[in-house]
Amino acid sequence: MFYCDPPYVGKEGYYPVSDIEHSEFVSALGELEGDWLVSYAELPGGLREEYRVVGRGEKNFMGNGKSGSAKRTREHLVMNVE
Repeated sequence: MFYCDPPYVGKEGYYPVSDIEHSEFVSALGELEGDWLVSYAELPGGLREEYRVVGRGEKNFMGNGKSGSAKRTREHLVMNVE
């Protein structure tokens, strides 16, 4: 089982180094010869339609570490297994 927690779509700037291309990442997931699980807030194209998506409640917060900057977000778990 592979677990991936890539930078969320549109939030790449929160990370010191992030040059991820989400479409390439989704393609690479489809080529893995194993089970995988990925966490995302907003799903990039290709994940919602082709794989199982489980949504979590809005209990997560995302921010840049500055006081009062955290915002509620909904996290989705996407997987290629039932």
